[in-house]
Amino acid sequence: MCSHHLVEPVACAPASGWEKGQVENQVGLVRERFFTPRLRFKTFDELNAWLMDKCIAYAKAHAHPECAEKTVWEVFEEERPNLIPYRGRFDGFHALPASVSKTCLVRFDNNKYSVNAGAVGRPVEIHAYADRIVIRQDGRVVAEHARCFGRGETIYDPWHYVPVLARKPGALRNGAPFKDWVLPGALERVRRKLAGSDDGDRQMVAILAAVLTDGLPAADAACAEALENGVHSADVILNIVVLGRQRVRNLLILLLEYLRERKPDVVFSAEDHLNTLVLIALILSGSHARMSGSSRVTPYDTYSNKWFSKRWLLKQVARSVMWRADALTCVSKDMVEQYRKVFRNPPHQAVYNIVDSDSARQRMAEPVDIDWLARKELPVIVAAGQLEYWKGFVDLIEAMKYLSEKRDARLIIFGEGSLRPNLEQRVAELGLTDRVRLPGNVPNPLKYFARADVFALSSHVEGMPNVLVEAMMCGCTPVAANCPTGPRELLADGRYGYLTRVSDPADLAAGLEKALDHPISKAMLTEAVASFKEEAVIQRHFALLGLSDHAWEESSKGERVVNNTG
Repeated sequence: MCSHHLVEPVACAPASGWEKGQVENQVGLVRERFFTPRLRFKTFDELNAWLMDKCIAYAKAHAHPECAEKTVWEVFEEERPNLIPYRGRFDGFHALPASVSKTCLVRFDNNKYSVNAGAVGRPVEIHAYADRIVIRQDGRVVAEHARCFGRGETIYDPWHYVPVLARKPGALRNGAPFKDWVLPGALERVRRKLAGSDDGDRQMVAILAAVLTDGLPAADAACAEALENGVHSADVILNIVVLGRQRVRNLLILLLEYLRERKPDVVFSAEDHLNTLVLIALILSGSHARMSGSSRVTPYDTYSNKWFSKRWLLKQVARSVMWRADALTCVSKDMVEQYRKVFRNPPHQAVYNIVDSDSARQRMAEPVDIDWLARKELPVIVAAGQLEYWKGFVDLIEAMKYLSEKRDARLIIFGEGSLRPNLEQRVAELGLTDRVRLPGNVPNPLKYFARADVFALSSHVEGMPNVLVEAMMCGCTPVAANCPTGPRELLADGRYGYLTRVSDPADLAAGLEKALDHPISKAMLTEAVASFKEEAVIQRHFALLGLSDHAWEESSKGERVVNNTG
C-alpha cells in the first residue's frame, strides 16, 4: 500500500508521544461535528460523497488556524500543487481458496454467496474487501456481492442461476434465488404479461438467456420495442435482439442497399459511430443525398490519440470522411469547442435540441396535485434530476436553510436516486421538513414548473441541461450553479438568470433570494428559449443543409419534402 501511494509507513512523528492524545481529540471533534446524531448510509460511496461535501463546505466556511486571513480551503488550494497526486484506489483484499457447491454457492465467513452456474465443480479464489466479496475462477470474475456481516445468511444473485432455468423453467416462480426478484424496466412488464400464458415460464427464460449473451440494455430495449408494438412473445423479442446485433459490415450492406434503392434526398443520423458509417455508405454508393449528423456526447469519450486503439482508428476514419457531410452538429456551443480541440478545423456547428413544442405547451396546462402549488401560499422553488451526488441536491437543501433565515419559501425536488435517504435525513437535521419535499419521479414535471416561481440547478457537472430550458419555458426564474457545461451558455452569462458558484450553499441561497426578489420577466425568458423552439431548430437544420424556405414551409404543412433515415 505504501509503494502504491508513494508514502512512508510512519503513522505519526517519531518520539512524539503527545501526538496520540491530540489525534484522539481531533477524532472526537470530527465525530461530534459531522456524525452527531448518528447517520446511516447504504454504501461506503454514499458515505464518502456526503463526507466530501461536508468537509469542503466546512473548509470554505472556516478560517485556517495558522493563517486567519484565509480559509482552510484557500490554504489547501495553495498547497495542492506540492501534494503527491492521488494514484487511484489501492486494491487491497484478503485472498483465500474455496470450493463451489452443486447449488452454486461458496462459503465465506459463516455466510454463503452465489456464483455463476458455470463455475460449479472447480475451485475458486475469494477476494474479500471491506465492503464487497469478489470471487474469481481462472482469473475471471464469476461473482461479486456486497459483503454480508451477519451469520448463516445466503446471498443470491438471480442472474447466476439463469442457465439452470433452461432445465427447470418453473423454478423462475418458486426457486429460492428468484424470490421477490424484480426485473428492470420493460423486462418486468413482459414477465407480468407472460405470467398468464401456458408456456410463459419457458418464454421468459429464453428472454433472460438473451441478457447473458447480448447484455441487459439490449434485451430490455427489445422488450420495450415489442411492447410499443403491442406484442410480448419471446420469438418477437429475440428477433429484435438479433437484429440489434448487426455488425458494422452487415449494417453497411443494408445502408448501401437502402441508398441505391430508395434514393433519399436527405439523410439524418445521430451519434458519431453511425455518422461515420453513413458517410462511408454515401461515398461508396455514389448517393447525392444531403447528410446531417448530430453528435450527442463529448468527443473526449469517443476518440483517442492513443495509436492503433479502436478510438484512435475511429478518429482517423471520421476525419477522412467528414468532407462528405453537409452538416455536422452538436447540442451545445461548448461541445463544438471540444470538437475543435480534437479535430483540426472541423465543420461542427451548434444546434440545440427541440424543447419548446406544442405538445410541451399542452403538458404545461395540465392540473397539479401538489397542494403547495395548487393552493400556493408561499413562493415555491423547484428542482429536478437524479438524486445522486453530482446533482448537488445536498447543496440545495443547505441553501434552503440559509434562505429560511431571511424569508419564507418552499422547495420541491423531483426525481429518484440512491441519495434519497441521505437527503431526507439532511432535511430533517436542518429542521426543513415543512419547507422541503421530495415527491419522487413524475410523468409530467412541466405542469409543476409552470406553477412554480424559481427553478434551481445545483449540479456539479452537466452536458446541456434541457430541464433548465424546460423550466424557463414554463416561466420559472432560473438559478444555476456555474458548472461545466451548459448553464453559463443557456443563461447568457447571467442575462436570463442567476449564476452561482458550484458547491457553495451560501452563494446558491443568495441567488435564490435574488430570483425571488427580482424575477426574470416573461419576455426575457421567451427570448432565452427561442433557440429551442421546434420551428427554430428545424429551420436551423434546413439552413445548414441549404434547403430553401419553401421546403421548410412545405414540410411544416406535413407534406413530403425529403426521405430520411437515422
